[in-house]
Amino acid sequence: MKKKLLYLVIAVLLSNSLAARSARGIIVVATGWGGGVGKIVDYLAERIAINVRSQGGSAKGHRVVKSKENDFNFVLLPSGIIRKNTQCYLTAGMEIDLEVLFAEIDNLIEKGLKVDGRLWVSARAQLVMPYHKKLDDLMLKQYHSIVDVGSRKGSGMAAADKRLRIGIRIADLLDQERFKKVLKEDLKCANAMLVNIFNETPFVFEEILKEYTAFAKRLKPFVKDDIELELNKMLIQGKAVIFEGAQGTFYDVSMGTYPYVSSSSTIAAGILTGAGVGPNKIGHVLGVVQSYTTLIGAGPLPAEIKDKEILNKLKAAHKAYCGDIPNERHGWIDLVMIRQAILLNGIDSLVLSKLDELDTLDEIKICYDYVIDGKNYDYIPANIKDALKIEPRYITLPGWSRTPINKESKKLSQLPEEARAFVKKIETLCGVPISYISIGPRRDHMIMVNDLLPL
Repeated sequence: MKKKLLYLVIAVLLSNSLAARSARGIIVVATGWGGGVGKIVDYLAERIAINVRSQGGSAKGHRVVKSKENDFNFVLLPSGIIRKNTQCYLTAGMEIDLEVLFAEIDNLIEKGLKVDGRLWVSARAQLVMPYHKKLDDLMLKQYHSIVDVGSRKGSGMAAADKRLRIGIRIADLLDQERFKKVLKEDLKCANAMLVNIFNETPFVFEEILKEYTAFAKRLKPFVKDDIELELNKMLIQGKAVIFEGAQGTFYDVSMGTYPYVSSSSTIAAGILTGAGVGPNKIGHVLGVVQSYTTLIGAGPLPAEIKDKEILNKLKAAHKAYCGDIPNERHGWIDLVMIRQAILLNGIDSLVLSKLDELDTLDEIKICYDYVIDGKNYDYIPANIKDALKIEPRYITLPGWSRTPINKESKKLSQLPEEARAFVKKIETLCGVPISYISIGPRRDHMIMVNDLLPL
């Protein structure tokens, strides 16, 4: 017994030592409220064949444009799934809506991409059930005047059930006897809320049981019980792994602009928690910075753009890539937020995205400082009333509207002089190097500035 214990201790120490030396985990996290992560993950997946999603659910999606002919919209699947040789993992920290998951899988199959043998789902992940979606909808309508964060699509109530320890995990779904038991108990609580609080029709146990029994049969080949351990072992062996952050830093339920946040932890630490991976296995944290700020719904947006002419130009450029996004607001790039995100996430280098969307502007502003009641702040204060009173201070730089960015550019030196000055100013004021710049929607519209990843 003592020998076995000794061997176990040695194995743990050795694994920690190896992980510290190899450290080839790469976290990609948005520094604002989201935007641009999907594209950079797809770009990096050419070199990194293991892609992980570990938090969040179906509330916010992302678009990946592969070429002129083909683009993909995902809300659950990791962006690397469109690379034929990439292995993709959905881990324990997620809330998974099986209806959405299978719709995304079917869309990939229709486009000729094989998913079987490349996508793995953790048995520990939580399920978003039909009553979660209904309750989330009703809760948002009830409290819309207090906090408007857009649709949560069941993730909020599923996350609440998880914390209350009455949630349903995929492991429960695959054990039919246990599933019947936990579904009956969970549905009893959900129906009580629907009937007694919202005066709505209750869900029927037999109908959900039938639907999810069919889901279980289809899901089973994708499910693994030890995904989180498998990822740790791969990292210890020196394999590179991308951890794809869902949503962005300021949607973090603890560190974000509460209550205008998501239901999960969106910062780097939360990404690792959801994957069951320790920080010593991470070699680089890559922060995605949009060239201007976007936010869907209400809440503080300190550097919000008020000029209608500038807004219309930005919206037109943004719409060409992302389509119409209801309730989306726009602001100048906010370096106070970005510096805060750098510290919260331990960011090593930055990706500057959507640089080309500034092409039509004659002048570009950079927010570098906040003032509240005459006092300078280098962060968004926790008190939401103070956050909504922020007066941003700006640096104004000349734009490059006379010489728009050539999307075929492959070097920083090929960008207009004014665009290079904008990039340099961000790098200087953030104190962190820029590794990549996105200059268009397609995966080949990228410039590598510094290859700093431990690959």
